[in-house]
Amino acid sequence: MLGAVKPDSPGPCEFLSKSGSKVTFPSSPLNETKCEKHQEALKLFCQEDQSPICVVCDRSKEHRAHTVVPAEEAAQEYKGQIRSRLEMLKKEMEGIAALKLNGEITSEELLVLTHYERKKILSEFEKLHMFLEEKELLLLAQLEVLDKEILKRQDEFTTRLTQEISRLGTLISEMEGKCRQPASEFLQVRLCERFSLSVKGRNFQRDLRESNVTLDPDTAHPHLILSEDGKSVRWGPARQDVPDNFRRFDPVPCVLGCEGFTSGRHCWEVEVDGSSWAVGVARESVRRKGGVSLEPEEGIWAVGQLNPIQYVALTSPWTSLPPDRRPRKIRVALDYKGRQVAFFNAENNTEIFTFLAVDGMFWTVGVARESVRRKGHILFRPNTGVLGLQKYHHLCMALTSPSNTYVSLKNNNNEIGIYLDYELGQVSFYDLSNEELLFTFPPVSFNGERVFPYFCVFLSHIKLSPRG
Repeated sequence: MLGAVKPDSPGPCEFLSKSGSKVTFPSSPLNETKCEKHQEALKLFCQEDQSPICVVCDRSKEHRAHTVVPAEEAAQEYKGQIRSRLEMLKKEMEGIAALKLNGEITSEELLVLTHYERKKILSEFEKLHMFLEEKELLLLAQLEVLDKEILKRQDEFTTRLTQEISRLGTLISEMEGKCRQPASEFLQVRLCERFSLSVKGRNFQRDLRESNVTLDPDTAHPHLILSEDGKSVRWGPARQDVPDNFRRFDPVPCVLGCEGFTSGRHCWEVEVDGSSWAVGVARESVRRKGGVSLEPEEGIWAVGQLNPIQYVALTSPWTSLPPDRRPRKIRVALDYKGRQVAFFNAENNTEIFTFLAVDGMFWTVGVARESVRRKGHILFRPNTGVLGLQKYHHLCMALTSPSNTYVSLKNNNNEIGIYLDYELGQVSFYDLSNEELLFTFPPVSFNGERVFPYFCVFLSHIKLSPRG
């Protein structure tokens, strides 16, 4: 029985997908498939059984109630459905392929991003490591400087105490001796000493030119407040907003006068007040930044009050001044050619202290390792490569560690013999006037390093002796 193909009836594709069987259609008249039962051509197609049948089968009881269509018509119908489904599958495949391509592109982009982030992280951590290493080196260097400063302050403190003990001992001996003198001799000595001091002060102050000193604001520490006329200065609680130029002192609270001197004899007077101050002269080349020691070695000659009870001349080490030399008005006198700086009580014209810059003011002789430090602040010690003997004014000392060792140099003799035994690692100093041993450093090991004769000269004169 012939009929129309039902749109909702199962087609060959659904049949194939469900059963895995193959539906066979007659291909052509030349190659017609025959019914196995009736040996007739399979020219019809049963929709219910989903199989081709012959005309005899169509009339049979088995297919009589079934929907039967010509095989060609059924084939075209199903081929149309297959083509439609095929187009859908192709589009689906293209969509999946596009999705796959987009996924690959997105993955590549993400991989590029992760690669970039990885490089960025490595770079940032490398910078961080470098910063931390530099910070570590900086902090260690600062600690090293602090260690040296602590040792230096300790040496200065020990030296000051030793000197003060020595001075007091000498003063006690002199006073005990004077107490044993007859009255006439005792009074004569005092009169002579007083006259000598007065004459000395008058001689130094002769022909001094009074200088009109004005303070230079470009050199003043940020905490120092200058008056409008530049004639007074005081410490302020707040740091001022001033240009940080190379001439300005920081962190040491100092200020220079505007006018410098290159010749002549000059003086000026300063009124002081408070418990911590210093006045004097400084070289133009004095260090302005970082830690600056107020001492002649740094280019500063000054007297000052360190606290309510300590009044000193800022020598190296400091020289304590007696209580009667603490005036409120000080005359500073500079003899440029004579290389002297003196301080006087401007109220009674008495001398407070005089810095002498004659030969022998300051020198150091000895030996130094080739690796000795050449730049920056140097501590003269065996552990820094210097084994030396130093003289400052009347003081002579071996530069030992952790503090100096005082050496007795008789008759102020300045002819020193230096003897080096490299193999034994020993350095000795002799007074050549009497061939007396002054000092011998404990043996050290030079480890094959070259050792050189060493001289440090400041406002003094050294001449090598031809003596063998």
